[in-house]
Order: sequence, then C-alpha cells, then structure tokens
Amino acid sequence: MTLAVIGLGNVLLGDDGFGPFVIELLSRRYDFPQEVELLDLGTPGLGLITYLHGHDAVVIVDAVAGAGM
Repeated sequence: MTLAVIGLGNVLLGDDGFGPFVIELLSRRYDFPQEVELLDLGTPGLGLITYLHGHDAVVIVDAVAGAGM
C-alpha cells in the first residue's frame, strides 16, 4: 500500500502556508517507510490530479477560512 501526504498552501501568505508547514514538520520529526511520500505542492491547481495517481491512499493537508473566522 502506498500513501501520499500532500501539503497545499502558499508559504508567502502566512495564513495559507499550513499544508507546507505540516509537511516540513513531519519530514523533520519522523522517519516514514518507503511507502509513504510527503509532498509539499504549494498551489498546484488542476495539476494536483497528477500527484494522486499511483497511490492507494492520499491525505491532503490544507486550510480554508470559514464563516466567523
């Protein structure tokens, strides 16, 4: 089984860099098996689909501003 953990967000916008921050934190603090791929993709738009292919599972880490925030 292969797993991709994908961080999305723009690090230049401090409030939107959550996904890349999580990927950096995970890569520095933990050792993952070869079957786990950590990807900091920034803001890939429709190009995101190419990174989903070939994995059995995908975790996407992103942040959104909701009502009341």
